[in-house]
Amino acid sequence: MPRLRDAFLYARAIFAGWVVLLLAAYAVERPLLWLIQQVAGAALAQSASIVIDLLCFAAAGWVTGRVSRPRTASSVLLFLFSLLFFDLEPLLPLHFGWVLRQISNSMADTRYLPGLIQAIVSNGMYLAAVWAGGIQSKPRPSLSISGQ
Repeated sequence: MPRLRDAFLYARAIFAGWVVLLLAAYAVERPLLWLIQQVAGAALAQSASIVIDLLCFAAAGWVTGRVSRPRTASSVLLFLFSLLFFDLEPLLPLHFGWVLRQISNSMADTRYLPGLIQAIVSNGMYLAAVWAGGIQSKPRPSLSISGQ
Protein backbone atom coordinates (compact mmCIF):
# COMPACT_ATOMS: atom_id res chain seq x y z
CA MET A 1 0.00 0.00 0.00
CA PRO A 2 2.89 2.48 0.39
CA ARG A 3 3.28 2.74 -3.39
CA LEU A 4 -0.33 3.74 -3.81
CA ARG A 5 0.11 6.35 -1.11
CA ASP A 6 3.24 7.68 -2.85
CA ALA A 7 1.41 7.82 -6.19
CA PHE A 8 -1.39 9.79 -4.55
CA LEU A 9 1.18 12.12 -2.95
CA TYR A 10 2.85 12.77 -6.32
CA ALA A 11 -0.46 13.27 -8.13
CA ARG A 12 -1.67 15.69 -5.47
CA ALA A 13 1.60 17.65 -5.61
CA ILE A 14 1.58 17.89 -9.41
CA PHE A 15 -2.05 18.95 -9.42
CA ALA A 16 -1.36 21.60 -6.77
CA GLY A 17 1.59 22.90 -8.79
CA TRP A 18 -0.52 23.23 -11.93
CA VAL A 19 -3.32 24.96 -10.04
CA VAL A 20 -0.91 27.48 -8.52
CA LEU A 21 0.88 28.05 -11.83
CA LEU A 22 -2.30 28.73 -13.78
CA LEU A 23 -3.91 30.72 -10.99
CA ALA A 24 -0.81 32.88 -10.58
CA ALA A 25 -0.61 33.45 -14.32
CA TYR A 26 -4.27 34.40 -14.72
CA ALA A 27 -5.16 36.06 -11.43
CA VAL A 28 -1.85 37.67 -10.46
CA GLU A 29 0.38 38.12 -13.48
CA ARG A 30 -2.06 39.51 -16.04
CA PRO A 31 -3.60 42.23 -13.82
CA LEU A 32 -0.18 43.13 -12.45
CA LEU A 33 1.30 43.47 -15.93
CA TRP A 34 -1.62 45.60 -17.04
CA LEU A 35 -1.05 47.88 -14.04
CA ILE A 36 2.70 48.12 -14.69
CA GLN A 37 2.06 48.95 -18.33
CA GLN A 38 -0.38 51.69 -17.39
CA VAL A 39 1.96 53.22 -14.82
CA ALA A 40 5.44 52.68 -16.23
CA GLY A 41 4.88 52.08 -19.92
CA ALA A 42 5.49 49.22 -22.30
CA ALA A 43 9.28 49.33 -22.03
CA LEU A 44 9.26 48.25 -18.39
CA ALA A 45 6.36 45.84 -18.84
CA GLN A 46 8.47 43.42 -20.89
CA SER A 47 11.14 43.14 -18.18
CA ALA A 48 8.51 42.93 -15.48
CA SER A 49 6.82 40.13 -17.42
CA ILE A 50 9.97 37.99 -17.25
CA VAL A 51 10.39 38.59 -13.52
CA ILE A 52 6.73 37.87 -12.75
CA ASP A 53 6.83 34.72 -14.90
CA LEU A 54 9.85 33.51 -12.96
CA LEU A 55 8.03 34.20 -9.69
CA CYS A 56 4.96 32.29 -10.92
CA PHE A 57 7.08 29.26 -11.81
CA ALA A 58 8.95 29.47 -8.50
CA ALA A 59 5.67 29.66 -6.58
CA ALA A 60 4.37 26.59 -8.41
CA GLY A 61 7.55 24.71 -7.56
CA TRP A 62 7.36 25.81 -3.94
CA VAL A 63 3.76 24.61 -3.58
CA THR A 64 4.60 21.33 -5.31
CA GLY A 65 7.43 20.70 -2.89
CA ARG A 66 5.44 21.84 0.12
CA VAL A 67 2.46 19.60 -0.62
CA SER A 68 4.69 16.53 -0.94
CA ARG A 69 6.92 17.20 2.05
CA PRO A 70 8.61 13.81 2.50
CA ARG A 71 9.34 13.50 -1.23
CA THR A 72 10.09 17.08 -2.22
CA ALA A 73 12.79 16.60 -4.86
CA SER A 74 11.13 13.75 -6.71
CA SER A 75 7.74 15.45 -6.80
CA VAL A 76 9.27 18.68 -8.13
CA LEU A 77 11.07 16.67 -10.82
CA LEU A 78 7.81 15.00 -11.80
CA PHE A 79 6.12 18.40 -11.93
CA LEU A 80 8.94 19.68 -14.15
CA PHE A 81 8.46 16.67 -16.40
CA SER A 82 4.71 17.36 -16.61
CA LEU A 83 5.41 20.93 -17.75
CA LEU A 84 7.28 19.70 -20.81
CA PHE A 85 4.20 18.20 -22.46
CA PHE A 86 2.20 21.41 -22.72
CA ASP A 87 2.82 24.51 -24.81
CA LEU A 88 1.98 27.35 -22.46
CA GLU A 89 3.03 30.10 -24.88
CA PRO A 90 -0.06 32.33 -24.85
CA LEU A 91 -0.07 32.37 -21.06
CA LEU A 92 3.46 31.53 -19.92
CA PRO A 93 6.70 31.54 -21.93
CA LEU A 94 7.51 27.83 -21.62
CA HIS A 95 7.44 25.90 -24.88
CA PHE A 96 9.54 22.77 -24.96
CA GLY A 97 8.28 21.85 -28.43
CA TRP A 98 10.10 24.89 -29.77
CA VAL A 99 13.34 23.62 -28.22
CA LEU A 100 12.88 20.26 -29.92
CA ARG A 101 12.21 22.02 -33.23
CA GLN A 102 15.35 24.13 -32.79
CA ILE A 103 17.39 20.99 -32.08
CA SER A 104 16.09 19.44 -35.28
CA ASN A 105 16.81 22.59 -37.27
CA SER A 106 20.31 22.89 -35.80
CA MET A 107 21.14 19.33 -36.84
CA ALA A 108 20.28 20.21 -40.44
CA ASP A 109 21.82 23.68 -40.58
CA THR A 110 24.25 25.38 -38.18
CA ARG A 111 22.75 28.83 -38.67
CA TYR A 112 19.96 27.74 -36.29
CA LEU A 113 22.46 27.22 -33.46
CA PRO A 114 22.06 30.72 -31.89
CA GLY A 115 18.29 30.18 -31.79
CA LEU A 116 18.82 26.82 -30.12
CA ILE A 117 21.03 28.36 -27.46
CA GLN A 118 18.47 31.09 -26.81
CA ALA A 119 15.65 28.53 -26.59
CA ILE A 120 17.56 26.35 -24.15
CA VAL A 121 18.52 29.29 -21.95
CA SER A 122 15.05 30.85 -21.87
CA ASN A 123 13.22 27.59 -21.17
CA GLY A 124 15.92 26.41 -18.77
CA MET A 125 15.58 29.62 -16.79
CA TYR A 126 11.91 28.95 -16.09
CA LEU A 127 12.50 25.29 -15.27
CA ALA A 128 15.30 26.33 -12.91
CA ALA A 129 12.87 28.69 -11.18
CA VAL A 130 10.51 25.76 -10.56
CA TRP A 131 13.37 23.71 -9.16
CA ALA A 132 14.59 26.55 -6.94
CA GLY A 133 11.10 27.14 -5.60
CA GLY A 134 10.65 23.44 -4.90
CA ILE A 135 13.94 23.13 -3.07
CA GLN A 136 13.12 26.18 -0.94
CA SER A 137 10.04 24.37 0.37
CA LYS A 138 12.12 21.77 2.19
CA PRO A 139 11.91 21.93 5.97
CA ARG A 140 14.90 23.56 7.57
CA PRO A 141 16.51 22.04 10.63
CA SER A 142 15.53 23.92 13.75
CA LEU A 143 18.26 25.73 15.60
CA SER A 144 18.34 25.43 19.32
CA ILE A 145 19.96 27.84 21.70
CA SER A 146 20.77 25.07 24.15
CA GLY A 147 22.78 23.20 21.47
CA GLN A 148 20.69 20.01 21.45
